[in-house]
Amino acid sequence: MPGIERRTTSPAASHSAEPRPRGSRLRRRAEAIDAATPSDRNRVIDALRALAIVGVVLGHWLVSVIVVDDAGLRIASPLQHMPELAALTWVLQLLGLFFFAGGWANSLSLRRAARRSPRHGERGETAAGRSGGAAAGRSGGAAAGRSANAAAKPVSGIGPSGRTSASAVADAATGHGGATTRPPWDADATRPADRAAAPAASTQRSRRAGEPRARFAGGGDRDARSPRHRAYPAWLAGRLDRMLRPVLLLAVLLACGLGGLAAAGWSAADLYTVGLFAISPLWFLPVYLVLTALTPLAEAAVRRWGAWAAAGPAILVVVLDVLRYGPWPDVPAQVGTPNLIAAWLVPYLLGVAFAQGRLTTSAAPRLLIAGVLSCAVLILLADYPASMTGVTGADRSNMGPPSLLVPAMALAQLGVALLCYDRLARLLRRPMLWAAVVSLNLVAMTVYLWHQTALLTTQLGTHALGLSLPALDGVPADAVWVAGRIAVFPLCAAVLLLSILLFRRWETRSAPRMLRRDPSTVSGSPRVDTVESAPRPASRAFTDAATSPGPPPRPTARTRPTTTGRQLGPP
Repeated sequence: MPGIERRTTSPAASHSAEPRPRGSRLRRRAEAIDAATPSDRNRVIDALRALAIVGVVLGHWLVSVIVVDDAGLRIASPLQHMPELAALTWVLQLLGLFFFAGGWANSLSLRRAARRSPRHGERGETAAGRSGGAAAGRSGGAAAGRSANAAAKPVSGIGPSGRTSASAVADAATGHGGATTRPPWDADATRPADRAAAPAASTQRSRRAGEPRARFAGGGDRDARSPRHRAYPAWLAGRLDRMLRPVLLLAVLLACGLGGLAAAGWSAADLYTVGLFAISPLWFLPVYLVLTALTPLAEAAVRRWGAWAAAGPAILVVVLDVLRYGPWPDVPAQVGTPNLIAAWLVPYLLGVAFAQGRLTTSAAPRLLIAGVLSCAVLILLADYPASMTGVTGADRSNMGPPSLLVPAMALAQLGVALLCYDRLARLLRRPMLWAAVVSLNLVAMTVYLWHQTALLTTQLGTHALGLSLPALDGVPADAVWVAGRIAVFPLCAAVLLLSILLFRRWETRSAPRMLRRDPSTVSGSPRVDTVESAPRPASRAFTDAATSPGPPPRPTARTRPTTTGRQLGPP
């Protein structure tokens, strides 16, 4: 009709208005994560950590069993009835890779903290720059003031407030801004530009006339301590806080749950069994905390002896095992307690060596051969148990405390991982796989703390509904039980996923999300925040990953490598 405009919708517009399937949205999200990941990020370290977490969860769900019978509750293991399953523990117990990744991450994290720590005289330099800038501004020379302040500002990115400057870090990471950066292993080095940035008088901390310099242990001036020494207390306190806060939540809720079961009439023996089952994975935390505290010593040892620094704790494990299992019946069993630290210190030191470039993928065949031969000798000739997990009722265990088989197996697993390093790096370029690794690393602490509780909740929930599943509470005596146990894994995973949704905020409460919107990326694509510009989540204590595709090159007289910007890891 005249005067009426008839509007039509093009097929293309109609098609674009239709909701896209869920699968395509997940793929777009994964592609956005992949695109936002820096090209120099070490994805293999993240993948090894995620693989270790998955192995721990599946291994515990398979071999940790609470049997319900007429006598009450008791903890059992299928390895009691099916010792042939011990071979599965060789591929599921991957904590050696976890400690390797932890040594790598903590070494680089401590070096970053040292770079962010103000060096001797930096406060004076920045103050001089501010006063010079103000004077120049009052005289009309604002540009000169800005130049003076910029010259006095440390290249490390520490501003007047003592906080890290993201722009300065970005300049140092990319090589822009005219700053010559330090190599990653030389965090305490002082550049000529730093020494010439301010007058010599401003490089002295102000103190009253005649006041003696403060001394610190080992002699020397306290002002002369390296940035790493000054940064260490705050760095360690931050990592302890991020690890222990989620544990506090687990302890409180577990105490409430046990109190409810006690009020319902459960016996003390059953309550003890349930509590022990739920907290059994927590032995890992104090060990990891001690190794984290020993990171400066580990770095010093690796700087001096390279990857051979791991031979020291390995020899200690050998000596203690000889005392435990040798022909001396009067030796107390507690003599092996130091192995709780020494055995896991071996892969931890190798991780530090990998971060410093003192261990490379070329050592993979030697690590694999040494690990496999050591395991074969210990199991076949020295009568070590074949299982890498504890077996209920067994006289000897490779885990309580760890035996020599633990570092031997870690060497073999690490050799395989480094042999597959390049192939894994190419495989992790697939967006969907990489997004899964990132997602798991973000909640690694929550998964580790709650996976046994999820299994226990599944078992108690089925009983509350009047269901009795032999795979959950029956005697693990045959292959039928194993098949049924694997069949209930999805149910346990659903309960664990619910736990993650409920409690992950305690893991990431002190930090923003790893992937968040940023106007600098393509229309809503997520980016990976830099560590220098954002605090880390609780899981960073575990998942603080590096961004270099491999160990950094060693410094030479001809080359002086530059540092790369660190990214907020998925740790």
